[in-house]
Amino acid sequence: MPRKKGTPSWSDLKGKLDGFDRTALIELIKAMHASNAENAELLAMRLGFQNSLASLEERIEKAIAPEMPRGQVDLAAGKKVIADFRRTVGPTADLVSLRLTFCEHAIDFAELYGLDDKPYLNAIPRQFEDALNEWTNLVPRPAELATRAEKIATGCELAYGVGDTLRDLLDDYCVNDLLDDDQGVEPEDV
Repeated sequence: MPRKKGTPSWSDLKGKLDGFDRTALIELIKAMHASNAENAELLAMRLGFQNSLASLEERIEKAIAPEMPRGQVDLAAGKKVIADFRRTVGPTADLVSLRLTFCEHAIDFAELYGLDDKPYLNAIPRQFEDALNEWTNLVPRPAELATRAEKIATGCELAYGVGDTLRDLLDDYCVNDLLDDDQGVEPEDV
């Protein structure tokens, strides 16, 4: 995202932070925490407080699968929750879980309301692929996330071949083979 004119770069900010002592840094973090709920959530996640994951999942659900008929779908807001988390915490099992949560709620919402909006439906395979890509790089790879991904892919029958794409991605990323490798299972001879 382009920087607003007059907004200091990260390098500029980092240079100023070098002069802060521990107390000043804590005061700055405290002020950022108090400034808004999103900062507080991201800080809690960065510091390892697991209870924040549920609230991020809830924000994703409200954005991409709002209560109808008055709810407004905000795909960008759902993606932003994930992007902010990734920038703050990095690639973790929790990030994979948030991406899978996005897919689960998007699929349920699209199936429930017969949604056939291409940008909305295209976001599902993108998040799914990102989840699989990040999962394959985790050490160790949580089996429950792979099981969840498989359940999402096999249960999806949305328009425009979304379900087929998800199943193809499972195969492309060799999820079952990686799970077998992680569990020490020898592949069957064909």
